[in-house]
Order: sequence, then structure tokens, then C-alpha cells
Amino acid sequence: MPQPIRRDFFADRNGGTRIEIFDELSDTAKAALYEFFRRTGARHLMDEVVLPMFHDGDSQIFAAVRDRPWPPWGLGARNIVAVLQTHLVSDGCWGLSPVHVGDENLTNIGLCAALYKEALETLAVDPGAEVHYLVAEDSRLADLAMRRVGFKRTEDVFLTEAARYLTYRAPAGELLESLGLAGTDSVDVLAGAVEDDVYERNAAFHGTVHLGSRAEWMADRIKPRPRSPAWCGAATTASRRECRRGRAGSRGT
Repeated sequence: MPQPIRRDFFADRNGGTRIEIFDELSDTAKAALYEFFRRTGARHLMDEVVLPMFHDGDSQIFAAVRDRPWPPWGLGARNIVAVLQTHLVSDGCWGLSPVHVGDENLTNIGLCAALYKEALETLAVDPGAEVHYLVAEDSRLADLAMRRVGFKRTEDVFLTEAARYLTYRAPAGELLESLGLAGTDSVDVLAGAVEDDVYERNAAFHGTVHLGSRAEWMADRIKPRPRSPAWCGAATTASRRECRRGRAGSRGT
């Protein structure tokens, strides 16, 4: 009987990857981020979501980076392959973006999980920190994916012209445990050196969050219409105020 695959297809590629946290953005860092989002087919996210939310304050950008062999500095030195943004919605309440990746890394679970782990560990320094997501009402797949890793649905709602969204919450430290990432080394996670159930759990979670969000990013290609939030605070200061009042989360699925 064939043995289960233990070595991940992406292990060698991920071996040259480091995780960088941006509290401020230089021009060269912005250029690398613009280039990354252009490759993902969602360049508009930089101007419409990432930068406005970042400049509003209380936001960090986590990026998986592969450096140019030489020189590893200056314009073009960073090859960003994954991005996640955190944003403070209210005291102890954090919205997390999907882990953005290009098509070539859609099944690179080690990459997605390692970047998410770094963000959760940063938030979990505060024992009371919570992660929030917005999920469109009656989204069965999203509801299942959230509940399987410990999120609880609340009665807080977020309304747009497109849909009605419910808030799902989980303590950051408990989410780290539920995903099987607590106590693991990021190098091992990048290599995919985790148990099968942990690998599968992270694949299901990140796949659902990514695909549920991507439908909104691509909607304007089909027919312009009122946008639901890519994640909390995406469009305007007004929407951010609504998120704070409703203690809403991070994205529409």
C-alpha cells in the first residue's frame, strides 16, 4: 500500500522565504506590494483597501518575502509571495484580511499557515485579543469553516446594499491552538512538516476565506454594483465607524 506523502511539494520553494512585518512603508516596499497585487489580478486592493486602512493607523502588513540573491536591497529586491493585513476595529478586536497569494501558491498551505501563525502570535501577546470575520448570512460553507476552528457567531450585524453580514469571533490564542499552530516552528510550518489533520484543517480554513473573498474582488469585472466589505474598514472612514459601533469583523464571505 502506498505510503502517505510527507514531503510537501512547496518545501524547497518555501525554504527561501522569510516573513516581514511592516509598521511603516517605504517607497520600495510599496512598489513590491503593488507588484504583488498586480500579479494576483487585484491591483485595486492596494489603493482601495490596503493603503487606506494602513494609513488610518492600528494596522500591520505581514508579508512572505523571497529576496533577490544579490543585491538583497533596493528597488526590486523583495519578491512578495503572500500578504496578510491586520486592522484594529475596536479595543482588543482585530480584523484580518485573507492571506493573499498568487495563483501559483493557491495550494501552498504551509505558506498561508505560516503567515497566519505570525499574525496570530503577534495579536495573542494581548490575552484578550479577538479575531473577527464578517460572513454573509446563510453562507453555509463559511459558517462551517469558521465553527470548525473555534469561531462563534454573534448577533452583531453589518449591512450593505449587497448583503447582510454576521460577525464571527474567536480569541487569537485559542485560534492558534485550534489550527494546530501553537508551539510549532514557522520553519516547519513553511515546510509543511505538520500532521495530516493540521494540514487539512488549515487548507480548509484558508481556502474558504480566500475563495469567499475573491468573489467580491472580482465582482466588478462582471457588473459594477454596490460593494460589500472586502474586510472591515475597507472603503471609507464612515464604514470604519460602523464597524466600530457594531464591533464587526474583517471581511465578507
